[in-house]
Amino acid sequence: MQWETCNPPARCAVYTLAELAGRVAGTLWGDGMFSVRGLCTPREPREEHLAVVWRREFLEELPEDVPVLVPKGWLSSSGATRSGIEVADPRRAMIALVPCFFPTVHRSPGVHPTAVVHAAASIASTAFVGPCCVVASGARIGEHVVLEAQDYVGENAVIGDGTRVAPLVSICSGVRVGKNCRFHSGVVLGADGFGFIQDERGEQVKIPQVGSVEIGDNVEIGACSTVDRGTLGNTVVGSGTKMDDHVHVGHNALVGKNCILVAFTGIAGSAVLGDGAILAARSGVAEHVRVGEKAVLAANAGATKDVAAGALVSGFPARDHKKELRIQSARGHLPELMERLRALEKEVAVTSKQIQALSVREGRAEVSFSDSRGTEKSGGDVS
Repeated sequence: MQWETCNPPARCAVYTLAELAGRVAGTLWGDGMFSVRGLCTPREPREEHLAVVWRREFLEELPEDVPVLVPKGWLSSSGATRSGIEVADPRRAMIALVPCFFPTVHRSPGVHPTAVVHAAASIASTAFVGPCCVVASGARIGEHVVLEAQDYVGENAVIGDGTRVAPLVSICSGVRVGKNCRFHSGVVLGADGFGFIQDERGEQVKIPQVGSVEIGDNVEIGACSTVDRGTLGNTVVGSGTKMDDHVHVGHNALVGKNCILVAFTGIAGSAVLGDGAILAARSGVAEHVRVGEKAVLAANAGATKDVAAGALVSGFPARDHKKELRIQSARGHLPELMERLRALEKEVAVTSKQIQALSVREGRAEVSFSDSRGTEKSGGDVS
């Protein structure tokens, strides 16, 4: 049995710059017969490689003999003699060109001899089950699914057509995965949610977690990320959502469609994310909090209250981003403000002492005030 094959073009394929321009409907500049053997970053230019550039400072640093893939107008307006391709969005064009030089590895269908597959499991004839995988009773593996190696698929779990699972992924019992998903190493779907209640003796008693997890179509989950099963109902991740490495989704959370969850994001139990929400690195959502559609949590933001649709929030607790920036700016001036406050306190103390002296001479009541530390002072008690 063949375990992997590559579809053409091969990794050593060579294209002319004109051919690549045609593939991305771009505008060709310079030598259309220039041979290209691959793509590269502007920071690491390579011979016979096309550099993908979307920041002008990178373009300026590149040698003239390196062909580039750049936004429209960058070559035509510069007057440079450099060869290249202009497109509306270099990053989108790069997606179309990558398969030319890095073809997808296709697994030949079959079950590796070291895999353990229960007799009551169902595996499509086009699926690949790799070395040391375990597929439990009642599990269903769809068409063209790939389980790379040492993956676990629990009882009655379902994996939709075209989904690819990297090594060392656990898809626990009852979890349902949609079509064309991609899970990277270390992903765990369907572990128990974190649910405990304290009894009369102060001991933590586990709350049974008997719900499951539902993953939509075209979902990608990064390495070492986890989605816990619900307590009674299901934890849901909507179609098209993309999760970075080290992301956690708590029990009974509902993540909408086409959301972005960046590294170290945490979603607490029963939180709700609307479609298209974006959570930047190390952001978090408290339990039962709702984040509206297309809302954005900036890095390190912590949503402790509901976030309106389309809002941009930051800080902890998360608040309107502009307001948070003003708070941060004011916080940066605190040392200076404290110095000014102390100077004012000294001036007030001197003035108070003078007023007290006048009051004593004229037989008036004593005048007192409190400083910034709350210490009461009078004209006769100045420090």
